[in-house]
Amino acid sequence: MALPYVRSMMNIVGFWFKNDMPPEYDGSLPRDENVVPANVTWIIRWKDREHRDKVWEEFQSEEWQRILSTVPGGPESYLRTEAKFAEEI
Repeated sequence: MALPYVRSMMNIVGFWFKNDMPPEYDGSLPRDENVVPANVTWIIRWKDREHRDKVWEEFQSEEWQRILSTVPGGPESYLRTEAKFAEEI
């Protein structure tokens, strides 16, 4: 139900869904124990930041709120969202 709506609004390049394998952390910064890894990671192509902000505002429609209310646990089950912006190479 959500995916057709999201696809109608956004150019989805791909997404990943969390599995049972624990995440691996490496590098010079320690893992923040207070941050839970995302259940779903989406990659969405935008023309630019202005385009993203406009579409994101339109996306938060009554239709999306209705869809979100059908998620087990409702909107409160979304503990946090995070947006990262990158350039294609």
